[in-house]
Amino acid sequence: MNPEIREHILLADVFRPTWTNGRSVSGFLQEVPALLNWTDAEVEAELQTMLEQGLLIKQDPSQPWFYSTLLGQVERERLLRRLHRRADCLCRATEFQIDDLVLALVASNSLPFAEEAIKIHLFDRAAEVPDSVDRLLAQRNLALAKPPFFRKPGRGLRMLAAGLREFRTKAFMRLGLPDEETSVLKAQPEKVVAHRTLSLMGIDPKLVDALSSRIAEAEACMRATSFLAATILYGSVLEGVLVGLAKKDPAAANRAASAPKDTAGSAKPFREWRFVEFIKVAVELGWIPRSVAGHVDELRDSRNLVHVQQQVQDDVVVDKYLTRITREVVEAVLEGIQERISPPPP
Repeated sequence: MNPEIREHILLADVFRPTWTNGRSVSGFLQEVPALLNWTDAEVEAELQTMLEQGLLIKQDPSQPWFYSTLLGQVERERLLRRLHRRADCLCRATEFQIDDLVLALVASNSLPFAEEAIKIHLFDRAAEVPDSVDRLLAQRNLALAKPPFFRKPGRGLRMLAAGLREFRTKAFMRLGLPDEETSVLKAQPEKVVAHRTLSLMGIDPKLVDALSSRIAEAEACMRATSFLAATILYGSVLEGVLVGLAKKDPAAANRAASAPKDTAGSAKPFREWRFVEFIKVAVELGWIPRSVAGHVDELRDSRNLVHVQQQVQDDVVVDKYLTRITREVVEAVLEGIQERISPPPP
């Protein structure tokens, strides 16, 4: 078995769910140019191994055509998950509601979606798919597609208005998708702030864990449509990072002209600093790049929504759009900080 050759073979169209056409050795080479790095004999040997393992079949041994099996199609989905070419909710399918996942798959295609294909994409929950489809049909979220629009074996599914409304207003957030236009069958950008990104800043590991926990909780709030809670949590992340950076280099922070002073002219203890003062010092010391400094006040405003009087005074309505913007600003600002202060690679 050659894992590299196999990986490229599995990316061929013949392994797509419910695909019915076959491929010859030359067909694989034409469709996947990377296979040209190996000889025809090496590629054919790997195809033969996959044939023996039940990932491929030959309907007529006298013909050169290879066809994928259900096992082979599932193996392709496993590979795409490992390569992060599927949305995070598909990669962690067991953690989400099955009906939301089914709706997301049907919403990802303007054409009718085969129930058998859904079982392949959700191979780790395939036994739950028929009951989920039955529920969604009964709720009038989905409808059965009929010829000439669907001619494959099994049930074909199309989205109804109620299902599309459920996905675009609620389900996509419960699945942690960045927006309602995102297809679960495509790779997504990395999460807003990965634990590793925070770790690269060199701040207190306990603080990194606490901030990572807040980010995960904010994502959960987004999925639950708790937009105010998510917005406040995202806004608090930057404050925690700036406190961590100040404690990492207290001498520089205390020397900064922007550092708050007591009556004797000495820098106040960090516990007495306000968020705005941490921001000013961070900008002065270059921890926050000037290219993103203008966004920091937006995050401070988001964090201040924890004070109900501030929200009433500013007449702020917290909805999914404000929360999404806050999340994007967090990403931009913290990426800028990380690039500015992280040590260069060896």
